[in-house]
Amino acid sequence: MFWSDWGPVPKIERSGMDGSYRQVILKDSVRWPNGLTVDLVLDKLYWVDAKLNTIGSSNLDGSDTRTILFSTQHLRHPFSISVFSDLMFWTEWDTHAIYQANKFTGYNITAITTTYDVSVANS
Repeated sequence: MFWSDWGPVPKIERSGMDGSYRQVILKDSVRWPNGLTVDLVLDKLYWVDAKLNTIGSSNLDGSDTRTILFSTQHLRHPFSISVFSDLMFWTEWDTHAIYQANKFTGYNITAITTTYDVSVANS
């Protein structure tokens, strides 16, 4: 499993599902790592960072870290991320938008919706 911590020492960690083999895999390249997702096909970890206005990726062990996208317009306060096929999708806290872009290049940023609401209506 993977998790992020954006406290005094921001980092992304991983461990076995039972908590064994805990390991910090990223610490120098993150500040406010909010959302994480794993690309099971390519064995890659993706994250959004609200302080750096970035989407990054790495191998599952933290190696081969790279910034896929930097944008102060579309990543003002990214909150969550997911990947499917050649696309990545993220939510934006400030603008309440959901965006998509190419997960390899960060190109072709498209707003899927500009207002999202995850509340459930009572029946």
